[in-house]
This record gives sequence, structure tokens and C-alpha cells, in this order.
Amino acid sequence: MGIDGRASELFRIHFARSTLDPDLFLLADARARFEQAQPKHDRLRWTVQKVQPTNCVEEVFCAEVPHTHSFALDDNILTGNCFGCGAHGDVIRWMTDQRGMQFMDAVKELAAQAGMEVPAADPRAAQRAEERAGLHDVMAAAQDWFVHNLAGEQGMQARAYLASRGFSQRTIERFGFGFAPTDRQAMKAALGSRFEEPMLIEGGLRIAVDDKEPYDRFRARLMLPIEDARGRVIA
Repeated sequence: MGIDGRASELFRIHFARSTLDPDLFLLADARARFEQAQPKHDRLRWTVQKVQPTNCVEEVFCAEVPHTHSFALDDNILTGNCFGCGAHGDVIRWMTDQRGMQFMDAVKELAAQAGMEVPAADPRAAQRAEERAGLHDVMAAAQDWFVHNLAGEQGMQARAYLASRGFSQRTIERFGFGFAPTDRQAMKAALGSRFEEPMLIEGGLRIAVDDKEPYDRFRARLMLPIEDARGRVIA
């Protein structure tokens, strides 16, 4: 009901908390709730791109799908999925997509809002990460080489052995079977131009011996890769 008793439309307007002043609230308890609370609309920084009439309560519509429901916004939800346009992601993804921010800039801004400090980058950790990335490249290259060997002339007997044990070509490809040739320096000849000797040794692919030339660890045998949760070859 309106002030004069006549029926009228009812609208709800959400204000972003960061745009309001506590003095706006006349009642002390309302002012206290405002100062202590962190409303969902302000916390997640949702951007309203389009408003349409609807009979649903607190229904959120996607700007790209004007005639269908997209998603409902609820408290304590830090991810969003729009079933209309297919957009999805967490609050960091929203900041990088909608505001064009770099990942670390988004992390720092969110940390500042939460009263937290992002630890400074550790140069040693960055160096270790770079070294790990290099080892992943070595392992991936070695795996490709082993697979290539199995499919070539050198892998003829290995293929025959796998067939005699009932391994289908599909199974061989699925599990990444490969073959290491008999030559002690075959891997260095194949990968030495791309990776330095210390990297091959650190990756466990070559063996270093005092006062002697390093040699391939794996020779004349079938090879199976071990992968991490991200599908990268680690051994």
C-alpha cells in the first residue's frame, strides 16, 4: 500500500556498502548493523548491466540473455554460473574479466578489502618454480621421444611383445607406452640440442659418473610415464 492507502508497485534497491555513510541511518541499531555487516552485493562487487521487470523475488538476469533466467544471487557464494550465456568463475575471474585487472592486482585488492597483506614474492621460490617448469619440459620431450621410438623401426620387437601380451593400440596410446633404445647416448643425441646435460641428469634421464661421460639411464626397455594431477609427466 502507498501512503494514501492506494495499491502501488513495490521496488527494492540495493546500495553498495562502500558508497554509503553511516550517518545516513537514523536508528542507532540500524547504523550498528550497517557498520558491522558486509552485504553480499558489496562483497562480490556485482555489476548491474541491465534491469528488467520480473515477478520473481531477487532474481538476477544476465544481460546477454534478456528473456531467460540466468542465475540467482545468494549470500556467502563466491562463485557465479550463468546458465544463459555460460559465463562462470570466481570473484578473481570477475575482476580480471569485468575490470581488466591483472591476476595479482585483483588478489591484492581483495586482500586489502579483507584487511590482509599479500606476502612479497620470494625470488628463491620463483627460481625453483622456473626450474620445475624446465624439468617438466624435459620430461615432456623425453616422453614424446620414447613414444616416437616405439612407433618406429627400433620399437618393432617391443610392439610385438606388447601385442603378445594382449595390449591393443588404443591401450598403448592411452597409457603413453614408449621405448628406450639400446644406445647409451641415444637420448643425448636426440635431446641434447634442446636441453643441457645437467638438466637431463637432474631429471633422472641420464646418469653422471665421476671422470666418465654420462650415459642414458633407460635402455632397451619399454617406458611408461608417471603424471601428476595436472597431466604433466614427472617421471
